[in-house]
Amino acid sequence: MTMHPDLKRALVTGAALAAAILVFLMGTGTGYGTATYLTPDPSSCLEALDRADQVMDLVDDRNQAIADGIDAYEDLDADGIDHATHQIADIDEQIGALGYPDARDECRTEMDR
Repeated sequence: MTMHPDLKRALVTGAALAAAILVFLMGTGTGYGTATYLTPDPSSCLEALDRADQVMDLVDDRNQAIADGIDAYEDLDADGIDHATHQIADIDEQIGALGYPDARDECRTEMDR
């Protein structure tokens, strides 16, 4: 039996299209074939959360030092003002040393993969 040329062309085109779709699906991670999946590493996000908790604790301490400084100002207590000012500076240094922004950015980078 001889196949009509148009039917033969349609079958070949359909087979080629089916093969192209299969190759596409294999490379897109749809569950067909062996696609590579990148799983975000949650440890970087857990680290960022730990640092955020530490920052919040230090912010509480900083707010208390500010309140102490205001009280010292109201009492005209120069030594109290000086002490509160040094406490605030020390706490600011501790907050900066924690590196929360870097940890946060690393987490976001991991989650964007």
